[in-house]
Amino acid sequence: MLRRLFWVIGVIQILACCLLVACKPINLNEENKMAKVEIIKLHPMRTVAYHVVDTSPEDKAMEPVLKWIAENKLEGTMRLFGFNTEPYPSEENSAYGFGFCATIPEGLEIPSPLYEKRLPGGIYAVLFDYDGHPGFGWEEMGKYQNDPDWEWRYDDSRPGLEEHISRGDKGEYLSPILLPVKKK
Repeated sequence: MLRRLFWVIGVIQILACCLLVACKPINLNEENKMAKVEIIKLHPMRTVAYHVVDTSPEDKAMEPVLKWIAENKLEGTMRLFGFNTEPYPSEENSAYGFGFCATIPEGLEIPSPLYEKRLPGGIYAVLFDYDGHPGFGWEEMGKYQNDPDWEWRYDDSRPGLEEHISRGDKGEYLSPILLPVKKK
């Protein structure tokens, strides 16, 4: 009965998180392959998180989170996000920090070494369509940040996110880039 209650709470949480306030898509120029950025509002979310510092930390950070989500039968109710952690990627150091978090309902106990991460929500510029690796998506997003005519600016009080939306059982993901922004 309690597991069913958590499932219902999780579904309600996902539905609440999906209520996005979308504004008109922005297309900076035709040369960037019609990359479009939409402005959305995310609601605050409770997540279970794990991070790793390594030369290739992404999969190592994702595995424990997905394992715990599967053990608790929360696969259909969660959203999965990746984010940079310290030390940040740099040319001087090949090791960098990366974390993953998955939305979960309130009241679930999180075992160590996993931890709770609260995503504060807020306004995000989202790039859904880009070629290749998420690094390319962040590069594209940089073009918007550097455009003096763009009405938004980076909000460094919140984390930039890469949402990971499963494409099925093959372990492949769509990865929209979410840049926290505020009006200039």
